Amino acid sequence: ALLREAAYALLPAEERRLGHQLAGQYLEHAGQRDGTVLADHFERGGDPARAIHWLTVAAEQALAANDVTEAISRVERGLRLGAGGEERCTLRLIESRARYWRGEYREAEDAARDATKTQDSQDTKKKLEATTALVGALGPQAKYEEIASFYSGLLRRPDAPELLNTWLECLFSAGVYLATGWAPRYYDE
Repeated sequence: ALLREAAYALLPAEERRLGHQLAGQYLEHAGQRDGTVLADHFERGGDPARAIHWLTVAAEQALAANDVTEAISRVERGLRLGAGGEERCTLRLIESRARYWRGEYREAEDAARDATKTQDSQDTKKKLEATTALVGALGPQAKYEEIASFYSGLLRRPDAPELLNTWLECLFSAGVYLATGWAPRYYDE
């Protein structure tokens, strides 16, 4: 390893960058699906857009493996590289879920709020996912009035059948918090 590091250090910066870019492209085409490996190569290769894409995949992989600390680390790295639009929304949703599972409800709320602001207003599924994450973060903080404001907007079933499960998850999450923590005040109105 020491010899490899010494040889690597002797390469000019431009050749190191090109080497990482080519390695990332090769590994991507060869079927490598470890998001962190690919993100490392694309970041070092000077391709932040592809690094962000693979960091998003890496964060999803970490969350799926219940490694919430690593998921948050990968999210933060993607945000530092300048993730925007849908990828920023996805990263912040992953962060919100990870922080929820760590009991960091205020931070989960902040991440979910950012996701609701950065997602495309035409993407109903992402909007529902962001709202579900926000409701999940608000519930343990007993912020029932805000949950109620979302709930009334969720009562209409979406027309698109592919949205049904996401909508039901959001509706159920809001309904559970309202029924267990705020039911008398909400239903008396």
